[in-house]
Amino acid sequence: MVASISVVGFYLSYIIPVFLGWRRKSQWAGKLGVFHLGSHSNLINAIAVAWTVFVCILMVMPPDARAGLAILGMMAGLFVLHFFTGPHEIRKPLWDLTAENSVSSNKDS
Repeated sequence: MVASISVVGFYLSYIIPVFLGWRRKSQWAGKLGVFHLGSHSNLINAIAVAWTVFVCILMVMPPDARAGLAILGMMAGLFVLHFFTGPHEIRKPLWDLTAENSVSSNKDS
C-alpha cells in the first residue's frame, strides 16, 4: 500500500505543473526558451495526462483501494488547509539594479 501511495503521489506531483502550464499555454507561448517541443507539445501533454490518469487508476485498484482513499483524504486535507490559511500569492523578488551598481561603483573609487 505504501508503494501505491508513493507512486500516485509522485505522478500527481509531476502532472500538476504540466497540466497547469498546458492550460495557460496562450500566456507563455510567445516566450519559449531554448528547449521546447514546438507544435508537438499539445499532443505530448495530452499523452502525459492520459498516462498519469491511467497509472493512478491502476495503482488504486483492489487490493490497494485504501491507497485511493488515502490520496483523496490527503488532497481534501490540503485543500482545507489552503482554503483556511487565506489568499496565497507568489511574488518575484524585486531587484534594484541601480542601487547595486551604485554600491559597486562606490567601492571602486
